Amino acid sequence: MGDTPQTPGETVVATLTGSHMFMVYAQAALILALAEKQAVDVNRVFEFSRLHAAILRQTAATTTGGKVAAAGASMAADMLDELESTIRNMCTKPPGAGTA
Repeated sequence: MGDTPQTPGETVVATLTGSHMFMVYAQAALILALAEKQAVDVNRVFEFSRLHAAILRQTAATTTGGKVAAAGASMAADMLDELESTIRNMCTKPPGAGTA
């Protein structure tokens, strides 16, 4: 099949995946740049992200808007978790780094 999406559904999934990855890495770059300048406390960013993720998960669990609305809220919460994980991985030195 190759790397190029073949069906309209595959094209939509590829577009959404690309947008998702762009959002995660663009946000991570912004937060890391602000943290480097000491303009933002990364731990506060994590606290707010966790709070928003919890709110989104609660919304997904109690929504009366249907499966699509619940899935969207749940996916947004997962994206916030992914953003935190990405930032933590970018901020953390690998074991043994800088000890040579």
